[in-house]
Amino acid sequence: MVITDVKLISKKGGLSDYLESLKGLKVGVITVSDRAYEGIYEDRSGEEAIKLIEELGGQVVYYKIVPDDENELIKAIGEAEELADVIITTGGTGISPRDITISALKKIAEKEIKGFGEAMRIFGVRYTPKALLSNCSGFVLNNGKIVIALPGSPLAVRDYIHLLGGLIKHALDMAKGKGHENNN
Repeated sequence: MVITDVKLISKKGGLSDYLESLKGLKVGVITVSDRAYEGIYEDRSGEEAIKLIEELGGQVVYYKIVPDDENELIKAIGEAEELADVIITTGGTGISPRDITISALKKIAEKEIKGFGEAMRIFGVRYTPKALLSNCSGFVLNNGKIVIALPGSPLAVRDYIHLLGGLIKHALDMAKGKGHENNN
């Protein structure tokens, strides 16, 4: 069979339709990694998050590398939420005994944004079945601020910020009780 003369009539979706500017958004970035904390290797996932947030017009107001320790992560989130509207964590979302990000966030969050995690896994499995081993997700803190827990892979950080970028401002509005009136 041969198919010829294919013509695109209309297109909807993709990066240009859903990724919005993060202009005006203050963002904290926290990397959770024993090895990056100890200086054994460079924090490429946190650096990727910072680069992409700035490319999208957001302002990174807090950055820290913490070890895989719940208390250290919770302390860093407390510091970041004083300055930021949204906190992005990278690392610690797997299933190993040292992956503590999700358990720490569940201790301090008011709600989990389960759709964020589901979307990231659905998107990620297109590239590797290992994405199903990630517990990445989103959370709402009691002050209406959002935490997005991403894997420690720089490529996953880039893909998932692109995936969720168009939802971040809307999620913040919803978490702060503003409703749908300011959103399409």
